[in-house]
Amino acid sequence: NGSPSTAITVASAVTTNTTTTPVAGVSGIKNFQWVVTGTGAVTQTVVLKGSFDSDGSSSTNLCTITISGTAPVADVCAPFTAPFPYLFVTTTNTTGTGASGTGKVGY
Repeated sequence: NGSPSTAITVASAVTTNTTTTPVAGVSGIKNFQWVVTGTGAVTQTVVLKGSFDSDGSSSTNLCTITISGTAPVADVCAPFTAPFPYLFVTTTNTTGTGASGTGKVGY
């Protein structure tokens, strides 16, 4: 539609293998981007999840990104339309000096 994109930060400065607190989602077509910063070689795997519950229970995996490379490094998931009211991530395989992941959903 030619309008500028807006983004929701789903997780910020994730340095451990963890599950983040759910944030409010949006309807419509969305993209998810994960960026890992640090020094030198970093890795992190992130799974974007959607839930109808504010505590993230009974969640559905929406996409998985595996980052591996020289920081900073980023990747995106294919566009999706799932209208979950809550979004959050789980991270695993976090390695590297100062490895820190941040994810945003653009819509």
